[in-house]
Amino acid sequence: GGVVGALVGGALTPVAMGSSFVDRLEPDALRVAAWNVYSDSTFGGTTERRRAFDRVLRSVSADVWALQEVYDTPTPQIVQRFNSVLPLPGGASWSVARDSESVIVSRY
Repeated sequence: GGVVGALVGGALTPVAMGSSFVDRLEPDALRVAAWNVYSDSTFGGTTERRRAFDRVLRSVSADVWALQEVYDTPTPQIVQRFNSVLPLPGGASWSVARDSESVIVSRY
């Protein structure tokens, strides 16, 4: 078997049995995720693909997302999707910055 761990403070920390690599080991750690969404398919694709995207968003629960291949999805639609799937405390809203098809979505 292999070793499963998480990168925490620059060091690989083993993950305890019964937990998974998506569990947060430190509640204050910044979690960043990157995803090539394949030509807007997670926003305008099939219902199955959109639901799968939502499940991953919830499971990973990153603080910052770097998305690639977001060609035609308008920024307000991205904000609405993240606010709906991963609502922030106190009614705060996700922030989006984009450059062509590259999009950064942040809770900060």
